Amino acid sequence: MAMAQCGDASGVVDWAVIETVTGKVLGEGQLDLSTSEVLIDKHYTAEQVMYYRKRVCLFDSFSIAFDEHPGKSADDVKGFGFTASNEGQNTYSWEWFNVVSPTEAVKLQEEGTLAIEIAQVACGWEVVRTEFLTDASLRLTRFFGDPSQEPYWRVTIKKGSWISWPSVE
Repeated sequence: MAMAQCGDASGVVDWAVIETVTGKVLGEGQLDLSTSEVLIDKHYTAEQVMYYRKRVCLFDSFSIAFDEHPGKSADDVKGFGFTASNEGQNTYSWEWFNVVSPTEAVKLQEEGTLAIEIAQVACGWEVVRTEFLTDASLRLTRFFGDPSQEPYWRVTIKKGSWISWPSVE
């Protein structure tokens, strides 16, 4: 995994982290996003397909990330993943969004609709902007916990939040 140089980022993320077992809100706020707050890592799948993870820290050990494979054309962008994490905990999160039109993506499981913008950048075609048209919940499970209490946390990104994602240069 290697850190990549990135272009400009901006956005406003209205978020909440909820412990689902108790219903307790662990944190919530609104983040005015700047370029320095988006970390980009280059990853490879088991099949050696390259993808980028663009991560934003929310508070304490909680963060969200946007995962995508750059496409060779705008039509190659079929979907992308959003994840949540709680650093220092052994957790898993993966929420897939299907691109249903050149300007919209919907969450595969549960509710969530995003307006998107796809553009050509240095490494191919990417989603360069997301806007949450509805609230979207990112489920965060613990690897070693009571399965009846999963997902243990939900990270909710609220309607109206938007991010102009930096491109990899």
